[in-house]
Amino acid sequence: MPSITRTSNWSVRIAATLVVLAVVPFVSSASAAGPKVSTVIANRVGIVFGPKTTEAHSFVTEVGSAKRRCQVAQGTPLAALKGTGVFFHLKDFGRCSMSTSASAGLFLDKLVDTTNTGTSGWTFKVNNRAGTAGAADPTGPFGSGPLVTGDKVIWFWCVFDANWACQRNLVLVAPTTASAGSSISVSVRAYDDAGMWIPAVGARVTLGTTRLVTGPSGTVSIKAPDAPGSYLIKAVDATGSSRGGQRAPSFPTALAVS
Repeated sequence: MPSITRTSNWSVRIAATLVVLAVVPFVSSASAAGPKVSTVIANRVGIVFGPKTTEAHSFVTEVGSAKRRCQVAQGTPLAALKGTGVFFHLKDFGRCSMSTSASAGLFLDKLVDTTNTGTSGWTFKVNNRAGTAGAADPTGPFGSGPLVTGDKVIWFWCVFDANWACQRNLVLVAPTTASAGSSISVSVRAYDDAGMWIPAVGARVTLGTTRLVTGPSGTVSIKAPDAPGSYLIKAVDATGSSRGGQRAPSFPTALAVS
């Protein structure tokens, strides 16, 4: 997982990679502009924020009761999240400082208004793959370099299965233009932590007032609205329960109807 390391010990998982937002994030002057990254936040019910593109630049935050000042490197998932302006809370399982190399142990335990609980909590994926490093690790989400412009980051509520894997996230494959009233084909894919996908059975696709649920192929044929304009195609899980871990919703796809 991006913010949660796989092990049967939740606290060790968290200490290793989960990154938490600082309790009242401390605003500092930004360093050089970071990469432009699109971020979505999805809780147990669905998308609560985004997508929004912001610059993932370095920032300074205060962590813990001692208000230790810690610097987070630019190009990290946490830096992208900071750019959204959404509230988050952080814990420090290392000893962060004004050196970005010391911030890898930051752990995100609360996002928006929901706090991690038991073996469930917030995690992230970058381009549909779970990070293998912490959200503030200066080596980047996979230890191979920082985020780059155009990357997509989704923060979602993870419910571990028996193999300590999170539920899959949904991804739309859809056209971006269509003629009014025409029929378009929309596919939905479900990605696991390793970034491998299968057709998403039981995903609800929404376009305008039309809602259809995908079958075994993960595909639906849906009618474009009759009125020209800009619309959003969305996909959410129509089968799982929030308690059991719904698949994370897709980034919406913009459809221009003419």
